Amino acid sequence: MQTRNVVITGAGIVTSLGVGWTDFAAGLREGRSNFCGRRIEGIDESVAGAWLASPGPEYWGHLQLSQVQSGKLEKLVRQGPSSVVWSAVAALEACASAGLSAAYTPEEWALIVGVSNLSLDTHYREAGKFLVDPNRVSPRWALQFADTDQIGALSELLGIQGEGFTVGGNSASGNLALIQGWRAVVAESCEACVVVGAMCELSPVEIQALRFIGAMGGRRPGTDPDRACRPFDTQHEGFVIGQGCAAVVLEFEESARARGADIICQLVPQLDDDNSIAKR
Repeated sequence: MQTRNVVITGAGIVTSLGVGWTDFAAGLREGRSNFCGRRIEGIDESVAGAWLASPGPEYWGHLQLSQVQSGKLEKLVRQGPSSVVWSAVAALEACASAGLSAAYTPEEWALIVGVSNLSLDTHYREAGKFLVDPNRVSPRWALQFADTDQIGALSELLGIQGEGFTVGGNSASGNLALIQGWRAVVAESCEACVVVGAMCELSPVEIQALRFIGAMGGRRPGTDPDRACRPFDTQHEGFVIGQGCAAVVLEFEESARARGADIICQLVPQLDDDNSIAKR
């Protein structure tokens, strides 16, 4: 099957190592540790730290946002789970770098978010409120406990009125979202597709479970947090969580070139010998 080339024209990222591609790339080159020193409440022995603090304007200061977008983003910070805020910042950077503000009509954009049980920490905190007093549970949680709240919040923020859905596959959710985004563009169900690999906000319950199976680093007394994650060391003892979120914009190459967009790379599918899309 012959297909037109699909390219990536925009990208955005929010991680514990850096916010925005420039900062993130600098962190990689400098070999910075992404451990920020935060330990999980009630889990004294765990080096479970690579989180950002509560999302705030400093995370999107590198973006040129309209007053409307900035207002909507600040509303998300007040009312939404942090995973949605991180997705919003990454997607805004991706769309801005792709120059999508006037490239297509709202109906010509699609949105696909790779998710898998994202708001676990928010669920943990709401469950704690319920155990104290059922009346303390936030009514917003009714719209937030399903991962599809990402689609609603991001569609409104970005002005997307085309198709939107989530796809989950645990740690492979981001890859699955890329595959589905490629398929959406190839099928011409959209002119541009924003693909987000969302952040999963783990709660102390998940952290404790990971510790119990020996997957969490820092179990030895006196472990240096900056050196706790050594997966290829004979003395390795698990990983240190480094949460993050990234987004990319997919388009047909000819459409991108016609509007003068910068092309970051091409998304190339794996083909079988008969030039059909591989099923594996």
